[in-house]
Amino acid sequence: MAMIHIMNCREIAVLLDSDGARHQPWITRVQFRVHLLTCWHCRLLARQIRWIGKVAREAMGTIAEPGADFEERILRHLSPPSKQS
Repeated sequence: MAMIHIMNCREIAVLLDSDGARHQPWITRVQFRVHLLTCWHCRLLARQIRWIGKVAREAMGTIAEPGADFEERILRHLSPPSKQS
């Protein structure tokens, strides 16, 4: 009989930050959801990450799903204008 791995908050944070939960095996996704149901710290982190994504999309002037260059556009938008001589 195999032991069930109980995910810790650090593992959950990595999956939340990378949006990697949807690409995991079904058992890992179940463990992920159970952890989120029982841990208010991780639920709060998940809400904050969703909010940051929403604000970033609105700041870029689009509500659509981000494309491949999404991160690059955000960095370009946030970087200070270059000084021209």
